[in-house]
Amino acid sequence: MPTVYSVSQLVGYIKNVLESDGILQDVWVEGEITNHFQAASKHHYFSISDGNSLIQCVLFRFGKGSENIKKGETIIVQGRTSIYTTRGDLQIIAEMVQAGGFGSLQQELEQIKARLDAEGLFSDSRKRNLPLFPKSVAVITSPEGAVWHDIQTVTRRRYPNVELVLIPSKVQGEESLSELIHAFEIVNQNDFLDVVILARGGGSSEDLQSFNTELLARAIFTCSTPVVSAIGHETDITISDLVADVRAATPSAAAEIVMPDQDLLKEQIIRSKDHISKTILSFLEMIEGNIHGANHLLNSSVPDFDSYKLDIDSLSEKTITSFKQFLHLQNLSISNSRNQLNSLSPTNTLKRGYSVVHDSKNQIVTDPKNLVDKEQLQITLKSGSFEAIVQKPYPDK
Repeated sequence: MPTVYSVSQLVGYIKNVLESDGILQDVWVEGEITNHFQAASKHHYFSISDGNSLIQCVLFRFGKGSENIKKGETIIVQGRTSIYTTRGDLQIIAEMVQAGGFGSLQQELEQIKARLDAEGLFSDSRKRNLPLFPKSVAVITSPEGAVWHDIQTVTRRRYPNVELVLIPSKVQGEESLSELIHAFEIVNQNDFLDVVILARGGGSSEDLQSFNTELLARAIFTCSTPVVSAIGHETDITISDLVADVRAATPSAAAEIVMPDQDLLKEQIIRSKDHISKTILSFLEMIEGNIHGANHLLNSSVPDFDSYKLDIDSLSEKTITSFKQFLHLQNLSISNSRNQLNSLSPTNTLKRGYSVVHDSKNQIVTDPKNLVDKEQLQITLKSGSFEAIVQKPYPDK
């Protein structure tokens, strides 16, 4: 029977082999810094790449050349190879870091930015405004992970009547670029969409590589629908951020930007109603003052009594006509505000034949693949609710 090793034993064996090799214990490696993090302990953690391969490095606080560690710079690292046993990562424990040339990857990225900027892809003058009340919003992201869930959560809280359309795509890796471009082709084929949110949950420079390509930038630029870029990173701005109509710091922030706040809308409608009421009262006071003034003029000037009566009748008729027109316009405004408020009511959604389905955990069901056979459901309709039992759920393929 073959010897079976634990993971720790195998990683430990590899570590011993590496650390017993004289060549690997004193190596000089040149590469471009693609990721860098300085811990509170002053240790520097970074990775270097030659465009084909990547290796993790660490320079402890007493190492030499920490001032040369800058993202995008080409450096030469002198140190020893080892294994970080906790994760099994191959790494260089650097003793010294010295400057090299300008990084080729960073240089290529800057060249792409300069070319696209010269063509006007980043110009603010071409960026489009987002609609105030979108009806359909497309979300290009991975259906797995927290991004899609976060956008749904914010939407249900702020503007639940909007239609969210998920266009699934990988957001990192070799296949991500082609899938992202194809997603924008789908958007251009559907003219009912009002806004597109391009989202992922941040990541390293390698993870964000697809979002720094010229192909994706041109796909965003030619998109027929306004695009909000929500790549979810704070320190670095990708090319996708620069060409999009609006940039959001996180996917949740993108949903906050795109979706109006229904509670705020209700407050605005109430304030508008109060303003209209005050305007009507002020108008009535003005009419009353005009009538009192006409009566005073009539009582103080007797010589042409019949003429004053005619003036009063004419003024009253004009005032009544003007007031009727004013009331008609204000009623139209109130009716429009009421209709807008009613459109936000979940009850109206139920009246149109829709229903709300809660699972056995009292969570709203949006995907049948989350159901299990024989699970008890609570279904709410316009005029009441009833219970049902799941029998062989059929999720969309």
